Amino acid sequence: MTDNLNINRRKFISVSAALSLGIPIMGKANVTYTAALELRPDIKPEWCKRQSGMAYRQLGTTGLMISEVLNGGDPVRLNNLCTDEIAKECGVNYLDMAPAYGRG
Repeated sequence: MTDNLNINRRKFISVSAALSLGIPIMGKANVTYTAALELRPDIKPEWCKRQSGMAYRQLGTTGLMISEVLNGGDPVRLNNLCTDEIAKECGVNYLDMAPAYGRG
């Protein structure tokens, strides 16, 4: 992340609230990926941005291992890039975002 982020009070509060909700969940997520693979041992796991403190689950029969915690709802913009970067640093590898979400 850059040192010269332009952050205002509202942005700081929203980022702090999001992190305070997500971090306790990540701390309790001590599930290993082997439990998901026991159901389908023929599927090889495919990892992306794996972090030791994050729990992952297999996405259907794809073999893709996605984080149990995800980030979504807002399309990626320059003014909200900070939360996405923090999520990725924590091991979140599933971002569910679309421009239509902002239009209700």
